[in-house]
Amino acid sequence: MTGIIVIPIGVFVGLAIGLWDKISGALLDVFRFFTSIPALAWLPLFLVWFGFNEATVIMTVAYYFFFTVLFNTLSGIRTVPRVLQYAVLTMGGNRWQVIRHVLIPGAMPSIIAGIRLGFAYGWRGLIGAEMLVAQGGLGHLIFRAQSVGLTDRIIAGMVVIGLLAALIDYLIMQPIEEATIRRWGLIQR
Repeated sequence: MTGIIVIPIGVFVGLAIGLWDKISGALLDVFRFFTSIPALAWLPLFLVWFGFNEATVIMTVAYYFFFTVLFNTLSGIRTVPRVLQYAVLTMGGNRWQVIRHVLIPGAMPSIIAGIRLGFAYGWRGLIGAEMLVAQGGLGHLIFRAQSVGLTDRIIAGMVVIGLLAALIDYLIMQPIEEATIRRWGLIQR
């Protein structure tokens, strides 16, 4: 659920920043920095701010999703050739048409890649945060099983984690990526 809220925010912020070259160039390294810090490294700070509750787990997942989607959207916008934007403007188009018909389609493969990466990182963050904070979930189950030496439950939990992630990727993420490529294609440089 967190991803459903955070993904559009990350895309919108990435698109908004990507519209201004100087700002996006200056902020790209800042976002690269935040993308490279694992959300689990923020977990102690989130615990201080939000306590041992679901808000900490949600913030951990949201961190992964937001910065990964934002960075990939911004990178995708910056890779769209300028000549395509100028072509729309030369033919009488406005800024909104450049965004709608050039920037978004051109950046869409990067946006989808960011969503897939955000999900993968967010999934790992969810499991890690559940191990330390939550009173339920697969991460909590594995952590509790470890404390009493139930290796069969640990392995079963790991298998379920892997299967759920693979199913979500296969049933949701891959069809979205394929539909995007069918609809928008890939931009050729």
